[in-house]
Amino acid sequence: MLNGVPSPVVLSSDDEEAGSGGAAGASRLDSVSPRPADSAHSSPAPSGGRVEAAVKTAGEQEESNGEFFEDVNMKITIPRRARMKDQFGNQPPEQFSPRLKKPKLASSSCERIVLECRSVRVGTLRRMVTKPVVFSTEQIQLETEGPQRDSVENICLRASELVSCEWCSVRKLPVLFFRTSPAECARLRGQLLMTEEEGAHWYDCAGDREYTNYTATSSDEQFIVLIFENGLVMKEQAVLEDILGEIGRANDLVSFPAKLPFEEANIRLVNYNKALKQKEDKVPPPHPPPPPHPPPPPHRVPV
Repeated sequence: MLNGVPSPVVLSSDDEEAGSGGAAGASRLDSVSPRPADSAHSSPAPSGGRVEAAVKTAGEQEESNGEFFEDVNMKITIPRRARMKDQFGNQPPEQFSPRLKKPKLASSSCERIVLECRSVRVGTLRRMVTKPVVFSTEQIQLETEGPQRDSVENICLRASELVSCEWCSVRKLPVLFFRTSPAECARLRGQLLMTEEEGAHWYDCAGDREYTNYTATSSDEQFIVLIFENGLVMKEQAVLEDILGEIGRANDLVSFPAKLPFEEANIRLVNYNKALKQKEDKVPPPHPPPPPHPPPPPHRVPV
């Protein structure tokens, strides 16, 4: 009968639980590491030897860190070539890379300039300029009044065909006197429809024409005269002089442009105006067309 009854469960008393609990709690407290102190006053001060060791260790660490950064900075500042050595401990020879030549850019201000001009005269033909004149080392481009009313005509002076240039740069009379080659002279005569007939305009770069009907000089026909609207400022004068000088060098000409005194330029223009007036006075005015005949009276048919 006793074999069939299970063995009784033995419960510990409260005192035993308290004793065992205290021992377990003590063991748990012993196994937990102490927490860091919240302040210097709450933690026990370590022995003097440990403090000195800690301070010494921190100082050595700072010195070693400082030496490390100084070493790094020194390595960064050393040029790469000074640190390169061959197998014998010698530095490699210094190599100079060839310096690339930059392309020389031509000054745009010396190649082209646009200036206001009042009029142009090709021989005895005088026309007003309708647009600013373009000066370049290749040509002098003008737009003038055309032969017909309300028309314009482009006149191009080829720089390679210019044989002389005289420049009066005085502000009260800024003017250029050009002469061209015979081939350019013939081309301009053909473009401007010039003839040697009486009363017609003519351009002769050689000035060999003889005058019988009116007083004139050879200089009236052998020049291309370009009068500026106003006196040029210093910068415009410098650029124009550079362009004309480049044309003279390209054509192997000396004193191109040549300086022309104001008195000489004024005399040429005055003589031209006198000759032009005499020429216009001798040319008879065109006859007016006859008035139209009145229409015949209507023919009446007899009734």
